[in-house]
Amino acid sequence: MRAIIPVAGVGERLRPFTHTTPKPLLSLAGKPILGHIIDNLLENGVDELVLVVGYLGEKIEEYIQSHYSVPTKFVWQKELLGLGYAIYLALQEINLDEPFMISLGDTIIGADLEKLAEGNTHKIGIHWVEDPRRFGVVELSGRRIISMEEKPEYPKSHWVIAGLYYFTNGHKLLEKLTEIVEKGITTRGEIQLTDALAKMLADGEVFE
Repeated sequence: MRAIIPVAGVGERLRPFTHTTPKPLLSLAGKPILGHIIDNLLENGVDELVLVVGYLGEKIEEYIQSHYSVPTKFVWQKELLGLGYAIYLALQEINLDEPFMISLGDTIIGADLEKLAEGNTHKIGIHWVEDPRRFGVVELSGRRIISMEEKPEYPKSHWVIAGLYYFTNGHKLLEKLTEIVEKGITTRGEIQLTDALAKMLADGEVFE
């Protein structure tokens, strides 16, 4: 299983700590955030990594190469245009016929990731929060996701996207991200992954 990890962001809200250290390499419980994420992925069946790097990316490359032997590809994101753009770049470097995961490089998730690959539907990790307006918000019908919206002013639920995604293949996602990039569609000034997922949903793709 391949995992895409976007780690190109500047981490402005954590300055001055991120002036010299990229946010994913900030230490938590004696280990960089990225180390916690990768260790969990490797323990749950992931055997190949694709890291989208940008700000201080050479430090992330050095950390991976000195701590892990897992096959890793580094994709450079020169323009920080949003999460959707990072994934758009990464998808051009992988086999779209194969299933893959996306795990955000600043979010530690404790979950049995192998269960994501069960069944034949795309899956998104979600979490209940009191104020969902700062996140991608999903609306549920049973286990199925029936709508998604990025940072809505009036959320339809308290369930938000937690930063973990599983796709049975990448064709439809790349198609929708390409459409968004080429048309310059943004939400709050950025190319959003959630907007592409909403377009997939509208086309009949199933998410749980």
